[in-house]
Amino acid sequence: MSAPGKGTQRLKTGSILSVLTQPRSLRSRVLLAVGATFALSLVAGAIGAGLRARDSLRNELQAALDGARQSAAEPFGDLGRSDHATQDLVRFVQSFDGSRHILATAYDGRGRILQQSRPQRPDHPAPDWFVAWMRPPSASYLLAAGPGRAGSVRLQALEAADVADAWSELARMVAAFAAFSLLGGVVVYAVIGAALRPLTQLSQAFGRIGDGDYSAHVPARGVAELAALGGGFNTMAERLADIDRRNRNLEAQLLTLQDEERAEIARDLHDEIGPYLFAVSLDASLAGRLARAGRVAEAEERLASITAAVDHMQRQVRDMLNQLRPTPEVDLGLPVAIADAVAFWREKRPDITFSLASEIGDEDVDTRQAEALWRVAQEALSNAVRHGRPAAIQVELSAPEPGRIRVRIEDDGGAGPAEPRAGSGFGLRGMRERMAAARGDLRIDATPGRGWTVEAVAPARGPAERRGVAPDAESEPA
Repeated sequence: MSAPGKGTQRLKTGSILSVLTQPRSLRSRVLLAVGATFALSLVAGAIGAGLRARDSLRNELQAALDGARQSAAEPFGDLGRSDHATQDLVRFVQSFDGSRHILATAYDGRGRILQQSRPQRPDHPAPDWFVAWMRPPSASYLLAAGPGRAGSVRLQALEAADVADAWSELARMVAAFAAFSLLGGVVVYAVIGAALRPLTQLSQAFGRIGDGDYSAHVPARGVAELAALGGGFNTMAERLADIDRRNRNLEAQLLTLQDEERAEIARDLHDEIGPYLFAVSLDASLAGRLARAGRVAEAEERLASITAAVDHMQRQVRDMLNQLRPTPEVDLGLPVAIADAVAFWREKRPDITFSLASEIGDEDVDTRQAEALWRVAQEALSNAVRHGRPAAIQVELSAPEPGRIRVRIEDDGGAGPAEPRAGSGFGLRGMRERMAAARGDLRIDATPGRGWTVEAVAPARGPAERRGVAPDAESEPA
């Protein structure tokens, strides 16, 4: 079992390594990448410079040794004719005192050292590991006095001073490169921070969007990619705000329509059903009195009146139920519903030529989408007949592309933008709202003197049908 202190130390070390190897921010990752590149460049540059310095050192030491041997050949040869050979040999070695590259050592005839020169030593020697790496193979020359002459001199190359110079040069280069790397890191840090600042603003704006604040915008500036991203975000926020406003307006209109429909049903119940119920009550009371009085024929007339009143109320209740369930017509399919609408107006207005072309089957569109398209066609036909002066009306039901259904109503009624049709304002707004709720598109063209064209396009399947859920299953509680 490890000691608590060691476990804590390993945990801290692991946390530091995790931060270094897996930085969370993009800025940290870029800085680590740049720092690693600088470090690798520094190591490679230092090794390359050291290798070049080592080759140069070998050549320089060899040249110094060759030059020392050539310069010492003549003076050393004169030692053989000297009466004081030993003293001259010592003085000859002393002449190399202060040399940076050569160490001279004098030996007597028995190989004992008589004198050794004092070479120049570096003030700041290089580290031992660097000296070992830079040290060239040992090189030396032995100058012998010849047969019968006592003494010899060995000339040996010394690398300490040059290695110290190479170490100083390399240290200066590393320091300069490190300073440059540090300055580059600071510049990169500042540049990346300025470049990524829009991302921070974008993240905050997304948070506001998530909280339902669609007024959030970000400045579309900076590098081209981030500027384009900011512009796209602003466009998205504006569209979401517009959709939110439209949804709120639709909710308010739905509430208003619900109130209006309830008020209309209440009026219908009061105006249509109420009087007939009162009449039925009176007829029933009167029929009872007539029956007791033996006036059977008159009682039967009252009963017939009651039957007629009940039939009328049944029709009124059926109409109200149809209002509560707005589109029973589309239960048989969109083509049948539109064909019924065209047949209705053809019967009412035989002076107008109606033509219907359908290219889809009953199963090609779901009920909700069919309801919206049918309502648009119904409103467009009503406007054309009631507010225009058409001689012909063409209705087309087609699939312009897979998964899309189009209804097109075109008339030659002669009204255009300069001659708006009376009462069409609310109807056109209602058509647009229905198509927006059905995730479809509505296009209305009015050419002066040539009539109107209404074209509605909606998806054939709603979200529930694409998931394989029945349309009514979404709205019915479990």
